[in-house]
Amino acid sequence: MSRFIERYLKKSRPEDISYSDFEQFISQGIEEHQTLEYKPRGLLVKQDGSITKSSNPRDIIGFSALAKSVASFANSEGGLLILGVKEKSEKHKGTVIKVRPGSISPLPPSVTRERIENNLAAKIQYPVEGITIVPLRKSLRSKHFVYLIDVPQSVRAPHRVNELHYYQRYNFTTYEMKHYQIADLFGRRSAPDLTIEIQKAKGMNEDRGHVTIEPLIINRGRSVAKFVTCICSIVNESWEIKQSRWHVSTSKRTCQYSTGFNSVIYPDIPTNTGYVEFRPKGTSDDQELILGFGIYAENMTEKNICLPVKLPRSAQQVTAVGR
Repeated sequence: MSRFIERYLKKSRPEDISYSDFEQFISQGIEEHQTLEYKPRGLLVKQDGSITKSSNPRDIIGFSALAKSVASFANSEGGLLILGVKEKSEKHKGTVIKVRPGSISPLPPSVTRERIENNLAAKIQYPVEGITIVPLRKSLRSKHFVYLIDVPQSVRAPHRVNELHYYQRYNFTTYEMKHYQIADLFGRRSAPDLTIEIQKAKGMNEDRGHVTIEPLIINRGRSVAKFVTCICSIVNESWEIKQSRWHVSTSKRTCQYSTGFNSVIYPDIPTNTGYVEFRPKGTSDDQELILGFGIYAENMTEKNICLPVKLPRSAQQVTAVGR
């Protein structure tokens, strides 16, 4: 799942992103921060287009410098690295306070997606799983590319570069990690990593504009999840919970699911939590149903996810009454 590409480029499928989408994003001038970084072509190639190399593994240049940025994202929250855009720094009294995108500087044909993938796999230990690399070019005739590199937060952290250095992203800067930070990340490997997906409930009546879903809890970590609790809240005001297998609050705006003491959620095995049925409150101009989920488990940092629900035609008709 390319969640940072979707967050910033507003396209759920990387293959749907066009060069004009990329140019429009760059034109916004969004500054670098915890989950966004720009890197120019000079990171990997010299002025004549040849690849920057070093025989000393302690030199963090060329593909080692790219690996440094990717590993720092994986060791932190994940993020989107845009390769082929110059950095434009804003300073105050000699100190860099912001970094925004400058001019676009596509990379030559000597830098391919396969070459980037191979170098990242060779220079980062363990290799970071789930990286998405999207090449973009201005026209079909062009042989020069910019690259969107979507890096997920890793459950196998900490990752090191050239078997020497550990890095972590903090705001718009990458730092070499201290011993206590490295030790803390080793703990992430034994922790669950829960997320939630929603699917339309089968065989449920959706007359009168009611919407019924079945939330799935998925453990993408490498450890069994114990004492799992998930709280679902309606974000917008025009809906309420009609009935559910979850425990519904008296306000009918939140409900809770818990595994209890005798159940666990295993890695990569989706757990169906039962149905939740929603209904519109009277008439409303608001055709959206947006749900917020808070997920909790032993040894896992709290996770909050906001998901829109696609409405059936009957629900759209009911909520549109009174327009």
